[in-house]
Amino acid sequence: MRVAVVGAGPGGLVTLKYLKEATKFFDIDPIDVRLFEREDEVGGTFTKRTYEDAELVSSKYLTCFSDWRADLEDPDFLSAKRFIRYLKEYTDHFNLWPEISLSTPVTSIRRDQAGGHIVHYRGPDGIDKTWECDAVAICSGLHVTPNIPDVPGIDKVKIVKHSSQFKKREEFPQGSQVVVLGTGETGMDIAHLAVTSPTKRVVLCHRQGFLGAPKKIPNPILFPILGNKPNPNAQELPIDVSWQAPLLDSYLPPFLRDRLFTWRFQDINIKLANWLCSGTTAGVDQWIGGLDADRFHTSQMSLIEEYHFKLHGHKRIDYGVHHESYAYQLALDMDAVPSFWDGVRVGWNAGAKHPGLWWRLPVLWLTGAQFNTKFRVVGPYQWDGAVDVLGGELWETITRREGLFGAFIMTVVPMTMVGTSSIIMWFVGLFAALLSAIGRIAKGTFWRVV
Repeated sequence: MRVAVVGAGPGGLVTLKYLKEATKFFDIDPIDVRLFEREDEVGGTFTKRTYEDAELVSSKYLTCFSDWRADLEDPDFLSAKRFIRYLKEYTDHFNLWPEISLSTPVTSIRRDQAGGHIVHYRGPDGIDKTWECDAVAICSGLHVTPNIPDVPGIDKVKIVKHSSQFKKREEFPQGSQVVVLGTGETGMDIAHLAVTSPTKRVVLCHRQGFLGAPKKIPNPILFPILGNKPNPNAQELPIDVSWQAPLLDSYLPPFLRDRLFTWRFQDINIKLANWLCSGTTAGVDQWIGGLDADRFHTSQMSLIEEYHFKLHGHKRIDYGVHHESYAYQLALDMDAVPSFWDGVRVGWNAGAKHPGLWWRLPVLWLTGAQFNTKFRVVGPYQWDGAVDVLGGELWETITRREGLFGAFIMTVVPMTMVGTSSIIMWFVGLFAALLSAIGRIAKGTFWRVV
């Protein structure tokens, strides 16, 4: 089998790696794979479309590949430059270079008469060539083509730049007035660069409000209203791995999953935790702007098909997922989600060589985030090194929760409360399904009698 991979960003590299190593996990013939990259180095958007002081918005604990981790001394959030170096180290370690063709843009792909594909590409020498294959993996990314809205009158502004064209502070003229359109991560970063430059005025514009949240969650303090102070020497934990309760998103029965209960409960729980830890229910996440007062009024109707929310038509990316739940669902579909007893079993077996792992793995299963390494404990891509990564580097996300109180607030409270509610709702849903089935049977019997 021959497979073409288009794009040498993170997605393309990991796709190439697993296609190249497919024979390690499946009883198949080796796959002849080739990766085409238009730029002269690997890294994708992180190589060509980043700017001064750019930093990843997800922590190294979630961002890095399961079997190639960042250095322990690396900061929690890698810079764009460090991440590019990390991707090159990944390419070196798994010997992916022989299959990579740099400075080789794909110009078109078409099907052949046999059902395969013909990839048309232009080599570094400028000569157009073709490569026939059975399948194509498109890993060209979402951020190559910039989204430039049509703003009336913007042509009269002296300097107009899209964020993909911006590189460093020096591009802001001294004493200039800067308007930043958009309040996503990039908009915030560029606004910060503008404010810390010798500009006269910086205006950050948003359309419908925006959420401002820190990358790291402040360590919880037990009743600060009583005068308790934070430990200045304690390390704060990245917010994307600060807490995880499996029952909140992974194991809910459909009756509970498809309703607003979990969101309302999380709201109450988070406000309670905020009050305990900071003395205010406002917390660290602050919504700037306002939410429409008219919301949540349309419930599902039995006479119409299930509806799905859609983003505005002018969006460049017209879909969205909750990444942690999505990763869990993908792992579930391929039988790669370890059960609690898998954690106990694997931890117990590893504990013979590495004392402490026998209890760390079950605790990490209960309280840790959905790390990709979790999904390599069992399943088709099972990897022996996953145990060491989970019990070593990723165990740090548990120990940095500032003691028993931090772990209690971030894990035990939501798991206990949502777990109890989930069990009750599971029985309610089961009872409702049973009544519905009895009703359908009774109705069918009635009509047959008539």
